[in-house]
Amino acid sequence: MWNATNITGQLRLQLIDLFSTYKVRIKIVYIEVPYHSLHQQNKNRNDRVPTAVIDKLVSKLEVPKLWEAHQVAYQIR
Repeated sequence: MWNATNITGQLRLQLIDLFSTYKVRIKIVYIEVPYHSLHQQNKNRNDRVPTAVIDKLVSKLEVPKLWEAHQVAYQIR
């Protein structure tokens, strides 16, 4: 198992290509929380991420496509 946060398809593709070289099965688990909850969770952290940084990452987010892996699971919390 590999745990990575990759918000764009291009970043994911680098890992997917590497793993494909070794002919492993690839499963992507996409977990999303509502926008308001995201900021609320951040406020409760000891080391908060600046709001502008979170908003910039959200604006760049590319939800994984079904074709990117052998299995893609979507979880909304």
